[in-house]
Amino acid sequence: MTSASGSKSLFPRVFLFGAGFSAGMKYPLGGELVPLVIEYLERRAARRATRKRGQRLRDRYMQPQRILRSIDLVLDKYCACDRDSLEELSVTEFFSIAHMLAQMPELVGEEGHEERELVQLSTSGGHGVAQVFDDVAAVVRTVFTERCQKNRRLPRGVRSVLEGLAPDRDAVVSFNWDEEVDYFLSMEHHSGAEVHYTYRTPWGPPAFLVLKPHGSVGWYDVAKGIGNASTYFIASGDSRVPRFQRRVLAYEEIGFPVDLEHRRAYTLVCPPVITPPTFAKQYQFLEQKLIWQDVIRACREAHEFVFLGYSLPIDDYLTRAALRAAIQSHARRRLRCLVVNKHLSPELLANYRSVLGPGMDEQRNFLACDFTRAGADLREAIATRLAAAHV
Repeated sequence: MTSASGSKSLFPRVFLFGAGFSAGMKYPLGGELVPLVIEYLERRAARRATRKRGQRLRDRYMQPQRILRSIDLVLDKYCACDRDSLEELSVTEFFSIAHMLAQMPELVGEEGHEERELVQLSTSGGHGVAQVFDDVAAVVRTVFTERCQKNRRLPRGVRSVLEGLAPDRDAVVSFNWDEEVDYFLSMEHHSGAEVHYTYRTPWGPPAFLVLKPHGSVGWYDVAKGIGNASTYFIASGDSRVPRFQRRVLAYEEIGFPVDLEHRRAYTLVCPPVITPPTFAKQYQFLEQKLIWQDVIRACREAHEFVFLGYSLPIDDYLTRAALRAAIQSHARRRLRCLVVNKHLSPELLANYRSVLGPGMDEQRNFLACDFTRAGADLREAIATRLAAAHV
């Protein structure tokens, strides 16, 4: 098969994983994430309060307390709510505001007494509410890493889908921050293929292409100085990234980043490289920009799409643009699109029709599935339905 540009299409099929797929492995859905972070911090603070002996323990006790106070300030000043009314707050709104404050701390203006105190309490040189995004990102990493360490027996349906992926046929786009998909493909898949996070040369043995446009809890800026064994640059084999511009590191094990100097594991500091799932995406590193370029390329070259637990949010404009590019590239050929989701709501149907057109049929193009309970036959069910899922 060839792409619109005439070059060989490496991946005729794209699997797009959303939060609903990870929810099948007990990860939180979007609206559950901020309350989960707060609950985790409250538990940590309560534990530390009962055994805060010595300066080191006091410092560790203050971290969850400081982060909670920073979150409270953001909720009060910028979201007009508090911890008790979080159900009224969109997770997209919270992460958009937190990311904006991190990127443009001058928007905070003159710091008040409480914000100045938070800066003094910070162990990482942060700037009060402007540090909230990094703080929350580090807590999300901790929560997700602990969850992944416990998830070594994946649900049968989830495992069957991942086991059915082929490195020479399927590209993966994961909008999730967790590492379940890439860990399974690199460590447990029967093919033994490597996982690449950006496009590489088509020569050489087949490798899984796993594109993570929103980043990963297992990725770090090399400037953070993490000291884990088996670290590697996620774009080390990508000729588009000059050697001295490589910034994003990963490491092979599922665990916390380690302080290079003192060899202690970070838990509530050292944020991972993640991007909030909002329309106003900003990318600090070249690798992040190239991943989005590769998402668009993969969508333009493929003619089959499987959406697993992904709602195609109305405000995720960049993803919607990538899919529209795919449609334009296949103007003379019908695409096959299958949405695998727990529920089909009018809003979900409208989201997909607004991008893929009115040809998205609620019977032909949708497969109801609870990923927590699905059986090992899910892979075959997807293949059967996809064959007839024309748009």
